[in-house]
Amino acid sequence: MDLYLATLSLVLKSSLKNDTDNGMKLLSKLRNLFTTGESAAELSTDFIYPYSDDADIKREEIWKNLQKGILLEDKGILVPWSFPFYKMETIQEQKRERADRTEWTLGKRIILDGYEAQLETMRWKNIPAENPVKRLTENLGVDDAGQERFNQLKNHLTGLLGEATKTELQKFGDYDIGNISWEKGDIGLTLVGIDHFNVRYTFYIGLKFTNAIY
Repeated sequence: MDLYLATLSLVLKSSLKNDTDNGMKLLSKLRNLFTTGESAAELSTDFIYPYSDDADIKREEIWKNLQKGILLEDKGILVPWSFPFYKMETIQEQKRERADRTEWTLGKRIILDGYEAQLETMRWKNIPAENPVKRLTENLGVDDAGQERFNQLKNHLTGLLGEATKTELQKFGDYDIGNISWEKGDIGLTLVGIDHFNVRYTFYIGLKFTNAIY
């Protein structure tokens, strides 16, 4: 599509070189037409919601959605795991450019049967913008506040998805560090606590990691 638009741009610029204003307006309309359709195709409405009142059926519905992407229940859209980084601006709340990375925040979003998450993701500058957003994260906080949210989310996920697939936790003073995961197919939901100056807690959701998280 980008190659098509680039070629079309050259043709139009050449044919309309004596009428620059109209030419540029036409180009803008064409680009908006194609990119709008492309974005609409990326953000899916193929999902299950609202969920069943039966806990077992609801669990299967949640997992079926997760195999495709993350359902933003408050927006009524499913962001697929094939969603490219360069389209994050269509759903972002804020974007931040750093020297070695680009960071996006989605703001407060309702996911996983009513859980309010502050979702975010990032792309290292050496990774192509066309690459898919394989997972989203949430910073749960540090020390006491972080562990409280860690435990609240752990209880929510256990009630929703059942007992964790993997649990590798240990005590670090008064805190739990390590990870706990719920997995099915290619998808993983993982809570992580690490000791890094303080105890930091993070929630990862998306395609399972092929290497250790930390």
